Amino acid sequence: TDLDIGMQWFTEQRKYSKHKNIQASGTRILPTDEQVECFIDQIENPAWRAFFGFCAAYGLRPHEPFTLIDWPDEDGYIYLNSKKSDERGLNPRRPDWVDRWNLRNAALPKHNPSWDGRRLGSKASQQFGRLKHLVTWGVKPTCYDLRHAFAAAHYTQEQFSHLQTREICESMGHSEDIHIKVYKRWIDKAAKKAQSKRRHLGVTA
Repeated sequence: TDLDIGMQWFTEQRKYSKHKNIQASGTRILPTDEQVECFIDQIENPAWRAFFGFCAAYGLRPHEPFTLIDWPDEDGYIYLNSKKSDERGLNPRRPDWVDRWNLRNAALPKHNPSWDGRRLGSKASQQFGRLKHLVTWGVKPTCYDLRHAFAAAHYTQEQFSHLQTREICESMGHSEDIHIKVYKRWIDKAAKKAQSKRRHLGVTA
């Protein structure tokens, strides 16, 4: 289901993130898995389709696909050297997406490897802007929505209930302090709201 994440989350996020393209008012709706698939499936350029596939499957920041060191192995595990955090390895949230968008054999868009994370992220954000007509969620969607949806899934989907916050933080490349203040606090609130609605309607799943 869609998660209506209150603007309080995004207002709080301004304190901890350099990313400024955050909706100023109202609410932000994160994409469902089906909406993510619909968006990425429609991207005609295979390099950009793979790029945003990496963002969705691994919860990467907009510049991080450009920093890949090891491409997905047979289990989908990748390794990257982010320009914002330390080197890290991570698994896909949806292993089937690795095959869906051919991430093992993909060629990413051409870029200048000497650029810093901000310039690489700007390149990705500009391309996302050109593809907004394919987006079916939110009022002012950004490519960071794919990363936020990745984080939210770890608190709203049962298959991730065994993971500790520390493990999610390591995967996303930020501290537990940032994660709790920026992500978990408001995701928990949204999850409880969704659970309450389901109970009120008598839905058990």
